[in-house]
Amino acid sequence: MSELRRAGASTIEAANIVLARYLPRHNRRFAIAPADPEPAWRAWPDELDLDGVFGFCYPRRAANDATVAWAGNSLALPRRPDGRSWAGRRISLEERLDGSLWVGADGTHQRLIEAPAAAPILRARRLERIERIVAEPETPVTADPIPPPPAASSSRPIHPWRRYPAVRPR
Repeated sequence: MSELRRAGASTIEAANIVLARYLPRHNRRFAIAPADPEPAWRAWPDELDLDGVFGFCYPRRAANDATVAWAGNSLALPRRPDGRSWAGRRISLEERLDGSLWVGADGTHQRLIEAPAAAPILRARRLERIERIVAEPETPVTADPIPPPPAASSSRPIHPWRRYPAVRPR
């Protein structure tokens, strides 16, 4: 700044002329020879993915149904290469600069897809009911009635927290 002021440079063109005269003098005064003349930079390793490195990573834990929560949505995790389950595993959710979402775990990275809005609920059926459906396909099958809960008697409470009076003596 002071060099420009002393030279009276008030435009960019005048400042460039002053800089061209000043820079060689500055470099002679302050330049230091490097201890190691070999360049310090290294080439980019081929195994590193640029998109994976220059993105945002968020630690998450996979749900039991192989999904992960993200921005109010549920994302389905792809099958793992080793065939094991995602349930409860710590993963890294990666948001890349192109907007795509990836999951990273154990050194592998896979693209995520959005999970279905309503996943189907599977219920186990009793084997004899399935045999009855196969044996008699023309008769309608009704659901088994749900048995009523056992009646609570005053002599034998059914829940552990009902075994004691509301106020205990101290």
